[in-house]
Amino acid sequence: MGRRMSPPTHIPGKPASADGALVALEDFQRRFLDLHQAQRGGPPRQPFDPDWPSPCQRSAADADGLIDWLPVRREPPGSFDNIARALEIELHPDAGAYYAHYYSDALPASHPRGELNLLAAWSERDFARLQENLLGHLHAQRREKRPPTLFIATCEPDDSAFFISLDNASGAVLLEEVGRGPKERLADSLGEFLRQLQPRLA
Repeated sequence: MGRRMSPPTHIPGKPASADGALVALEDFQRRFLDLHQAQRGGPPRQPFDPDWPSPCQRSAADADGLIDWLPVRREPPGSFDNIARALEIELHPDAGAYYAHYYSDALPASHPRGELNLLAAWSERDFARLQENLLGHLHAQRREKRPPTLFIATCEPDDSAFFISLDNASGAVLLEEVGRGPKERLADSLGEFLRQLQPRLA
């Protein structure tokens, strides 16, 4: 799905839950950073990749090639209007709340059903790649005559045949099997799902 949208105006018949999803995402970020501070004494770290610069980077690479990083608020938020226009659909506002407001690396988490990684865009270039991957995913679903979903997380292990998605019609969060569609409803909304998660160290 790659390395890892201002929200559209409210869609009639769809819950205007974008604010709740963003608040839940920010709460999870805080809990993730608190865990790193408590367990490792500082912010999260990752290998420096000069080909993928990011506003999230907070230090120069050390002797081991590692950098400190933090989620960074986007101002103004990103937009998925290009996807909406290309497919002539309106995206659920929770998708914009989740992807549009922060640059970040993927955030490891634990759910009662297993471990996962919350996807995010590391930079504007990565956000463009995310848009391309989402567009390809939605095109494939349309060809297969399946209802549209938007992926939001990968499942562990890395070669898992499952991922976590947002149902574009209802805003429910689903456990989905690659190429086969949703298998289980995990939460009625993205905000509810994010509150079910516990951060973990990668």
